[in-house]
Amino acid sequence: MHLAAALGVPVVGIFGGGTWPRFTPAADRGCAVVHPLPCFGCGWDCAFGDAPCLGEIRVDDVLRAVDRTLLATIGFAVHVVAHLSAETRAIMGKAADRYRSSASGHLARQHKLEELTALDREKDHEISALKTVCDEREKTIVILDGHVRQFQAENVTIKADHTVLVKTLAALPASAVNAARTISDQLVHIRNIESMLGRRAAEIAELQASVNNLAGGLHDLEQAKHYNRLLAQKEAAIQSLREGLAARAHVILQLSAEATTGTAKLRKAWIAATTQLQEKLWRPFSAWLFQCVVEDYWMQIGILRHYAPRALQWDERLPGPRGPDAALPQVAIVTPSYGQDRFIERTLRSVLDQVYPKLVYVVQDGGSKDRSAEIIARYASQLHHWESVRDHGQADAIKRGFIHMAAQLAPDAIMAWLNSDDLLAPGSLRFVAEYFNRHPDVDVVYGHRIIIDDEDRDVGRWIMPRHNPATLEWIDYIPQETLFWRKRAWDLAGGIDPSFQFALDWDLLARFQQAGCRLVRVPYFLGAFRVHPEQKTSQAIHTTGADEMRRIRTRFNGERQDDFATINRHARHARFWGAVTAQLHEVGIRW
Repeated sequence: MHLAAALGVPVVGIFGGGTWPRFTPAADRGCAVVHPLPCFGCGWDCAFGDAPCLGEIRVDDVLRAVDRTLLATIGFAVHVVAHLSAETRAIMGKAADRYRSSASGHLARQHKLEELTALDREKDHEISALKTVCDEREKTIVILDGHVRQFQAENVTIKADHTVLVKTLAALPASAVNAARTISDQLVHIRNIESMLGRRAAEIAELQASVNNLAGGLHDLEQAKHYNRLLAQKEAAIQSLREGLAARAHVILQLSAEATTGTAKLRKAWIAATTQLQEKLWRPFSAWLFQCVVEDYWMQIGILRHYAPRALQWDERLPGPRGPDAALPQVAIVTPSYGQDRFIERTLRSVLDQVYPKLVYVVQDGGSKDRSAEIIARYASQLHHWESVRDHGQADAIKRGFIHMAAQLAPDAIMAWLNSDDLLAPGSLRFVAEYFNRHPDVDVVYGHRIIIDDEDRDVGRWIMPRHNPATLEWIDYIPQETLFWRKRAWDLAGGIDPSFQFALDWDLLARFQQAGCRLVRVPYFLGAFRVHPEQKTSQAIHTTGADEMRRIRTRFNGERQDDFATINRHARHARFWGAVTAQLHEVGIRW
């Protein structure tokens, strides 16, 4: 039909109600024959099994449409026929409603059953892993408790046994100086024992808190804390070994070079003193400071759950409108989507409900087999474009989405993409647009992140430090859902690279930075990142993600791309200053 219409050939089409009138041809001469029924819009899931909407169209009806089309000179008409009585139509409408209601309920129950089955398997796995952790911790608690009891018994025995005290005093040297030194050594030993008891008590309290959390159902939080402690210990050990080896190599080189000079002994002593000072003072102090500021604090960049779920509250201090609508730039957003009917509507609403006056919004669905296309279609009138077609992954979908709007965008237009399970903060579009207007030298901005679960509940927050270009060369830590950039930066960097499927946002940021763009972190929460079992970030970080991140580091650092000591140093730098920024944020200082 469409090919004939494009060639100017008259067209007659017989239509049922499955998708009416979605596929009527754009013909200059033609006619559509249709028998409207109350069950139209069924998507060819017929409540009656034999498509009465087609069966009631007769040969005479079609012949009349053919005659009308051949006699007409121009125009496309819809020939409506009606061969059923009003009573029959009313009965059919009720039957179709009952069928759709029943089918919808059955499908919902099936989806819920599948979801519960998947959750059950996941929980069984988590419980098994946590049971192992709990068994190990219980053994540790028993051992530590035995040590505490032993030390307490020894302490009581020492205090209560006067005979031991007398013997101890009698055994002291006759010299007062030597006796005082012996007593001082014993007091030091006692203080060491008391300090050990204090540490043991703190460890027992921490283990008891973990047991309480596990009993309260906070398995994810405890598992994250456990793995974070293991990683921190391993990272500290690796860092210490690397620094020690580097220091020794440096000392050897200096001693070799200066062995024949008159200052060799002096420099050797200076190097030894410096190394000893670093080993005994700076390194312990650095580890203690990182423990206090980062690891003992609730907000840690890199951790996806910080506390039990609570009601989502957006940033109340996000600045409101400051200028007229006419001065605002265009904001172009693409949402790549596939199989996210659970979340896609909340994502769309987070953008459209802001009513930004110059929004250009495209939704690029990859041919989802769930209800995603049906949900997106409800908002078609508010979208610049949407379609549901097969693509080659997320990066390809984003690239296609921006192609649909490229002709409409000015060089200073603002661009972003928002994944179909994330949210934008209310008012964020207006704030970002006005920020770019006030800072014409800025090309890219991003902000703080709220972490939400599949029920839109707040489970954590990333409060980002100020932008550090050196850190971006080694680790990907910028929240993608808070990221916005100018079109001129996009053109300068060359747009999205469709060969990336995991680290495509870090790749784009890296090319922004290499192209000389100015990146700025703003001190406000601009979006929410959703954590759920089907999430791509969780599934691919150790496979595709590791390979893609290595590609980006190689681009910056060449053969040093696997320098894990440097990677660890920049990760600790971002975590440390993020924690400092968060603590300032808590007292009202946006730094």
